[in-house]
Amino acid sequence: MKLRNLFYLLLALPLAFAACSDDTTDPAPKPDEPTVKDPVLTLTSAASVEVAAEGETIEITYTLENKKEGVELEATCEAEWVEVVAGDKVSVTVAANEGEARETKVVVKYDTQSFEVALKQVAKGEEPVKPAEPKLTLTSESNVDVTAAGGEFEITYTLENKKDGVELEATCEAQWVDVTVGEKVKVVVEANEGDAREAKVVVAYETQKFEVTYKQAKKEDVPVVPSEPVAFVPKKVTASHNNTMKAGNFVLNLFVDDAQRFEFDMYDKVSANDSYLTPGKYTSEDGSIDLKYSQLYVSKDNKTAMKAAELELGLNQEEWTFTIKGSYELVNGAKYTIDWTGSIEGFVDPNAPEEFPICMAADVTPVSASTQDGLNWALVFCEDHQLYANPLTRINVQLPEINAMYIPDGTYSIADGTIVVSQNNPDSGSFYRTNRPNDGGAMTECELTVAIDKENETAKLSGYFVVNNSKLIFEWDGNVVGFSYKEVVSDGITEWQKGFAIDSQGSLNFKNSDGSWTKHEFGRTYVKATAIDGTEFKFCLCNPINSEEGVISVGEYTIATYDYATAFDYLFVDNTLGTFSNESEINSMPLAEGKVVVEKNGENYTISFDVIDTAQKEWTGSWTGTL
Repeated sequence: MKLRNLFYLLLALPLAFAACSDDTTDPAPKPDEPTVKDPVLTLTSAASVEVAAEGETIEITYTLENKKEGVELEATCEAEWVEVVAGDKVSVTVAANEGEARETKVVVKYDTQSFEVALKQVAKGEEPVKPAEPKLTLTSESNVDVTAAGGEFEITYTLENKKDGVELEATCEAQWVDVTVGEKVKVVVEANEGDAREAKVVVAYETQKFEVTYKQAKKEDVPVVPSEPVAFVPKKVTASHNNTMKAGNFVLNLFVDDAQRFEFDMYDKVSANDSYLTPGKYTSEDGSIDLKYSQLYVSKDNKTAMKAAELELGLNQEEWTFTIKGSYELVNGAKYTIDWTGSIEGFVDPNAPEEFPICMAADVTPVSASTQDGLNWALVFCEDHQLYANPLTRINVQLPEINAMYIPDGTYSIADGTIVVSQNNPDSGSFYRTNRPNDGGAMTECELTVAIDKENETAKLSGYFVVNNSKLIFEWDGNVVGFSYKEVVSDGITEWQKGFAIDSQGSLNFKNSDGSWTKHEFGRTYVKATAIDGTEFKFCLCNPINSEEGVISVGEYTIATYDYATAFDYLFVDNTLGTFSNESEINSMPLAEGKVVVEKNGENYTISFDVIDTAQKEWTGSWTGTL
């Protein structure tokens, strides 16, 4: 009986515990189930490919995100002439084409995602059109100065021949520079609490790339505003005006250095014109200085606006120089005063001669020079002109000392007397277009700068002259015919560009003191030659016996003038009674003393000379050959 009761008691215990439990207890929470993202399949190579007729294997690249377990990438093509293998990249093998051009497409699929790539194979014997390569060009500044405060900047660019699936990239290793890519590259530079620093932003598209450097000033570089006004002296002053600006509107630039400057946006309210600002007072108060565009310019991204400005502008009309007096203040409290005199680049004198360039002729000798005594040089320009046949311009230069080789380095002018003025005579002095008197004229102003390059045997000539209130500009860098760039060595001239040859022969007619003429039957032979350096020789050899054509009498010819003593051989220089001058000369310089010796051995002649010209330059040398 007791055992039975114990058995019933044990059966009741679970029921008792159940009756005592809390019926409101929540079941144990289940763990969060992960969110399943859909796959994303993206083509990263070209969406259209041209294939050569002989066939080739190409690769299609892609990216695949959120793969599914048990799902594989598929790549198919319906064309029998294309074999496709799917993998990390899709390999496409195109068979050779023996016929006309053909097209098909490759379909790449993963789950519900897919893309297509067009294949275009050219006909047999044709070449596929290669796509143009991308071209990335920076269109903004490559160097940017940044203040210690930092700031936002933009990099602009052009990108030609984009490729499907290729994106522009912009990176910077510096942690204090943030870069964002878009139609423009946005660059944010943090404030600098330390020393000056710099960083490079690299913008790239495939193999094309460029760099932009950002240089940030240290915190201490922030300018301290002076407590008292600063007397400012500009390094230079310029003024700018263009066709988009109203008449009388100029930006006046007072330069601190080559980059930094104070800019004043000024309006001429007295006599607006496009040449210069009328003298007078300009102020921000009356609006003749517009503060909206007046500033201290340090760099493209570092500018300080003006708070007030008052400038007094003066003009010396004769010298075309200006004075600037006044004061101005920046918005940061910095104040400046100015009292300056000088030339303002960009202001044009409306009464100044109009400028025209002279173009040297190319089909004839453009520039030549000659001298009779080594002191007076005639420099001649042959102008290239569409209407006129190569008009000539002559500048007569007066040297302070003899130089029969060339016009020495320096600047020559009518103002200092080293360029000779013409008395409206085309045959003398400095004259414009000497062969067109009705279209030329005497020079009223002229300046010539000469620089000789002996090594290259050239001369650089530049300058201007004024004729009939027109200012003509000239410039030449090359050989000047008539200049001799090298000194003659002690052995004399032995190398020839063109050896001696008979130019002409005949007899001389001389004018007697009573006005009658006398014909003297004796040989007069001109021989000419050109040395290797371009020096030109002309000798007039006179012999009282031999006048046979093509023959020169052997002998010694001494320089002389005709004095009715014709019983000896001589080197004819000039004839004061006749019409001849410079009968014997070197580089157009008449000879003063010396001799020429003629020898003959068989058919060969030897002509040797030892002479001095009227500029006291000695010339020696010899030539041997057949005349």
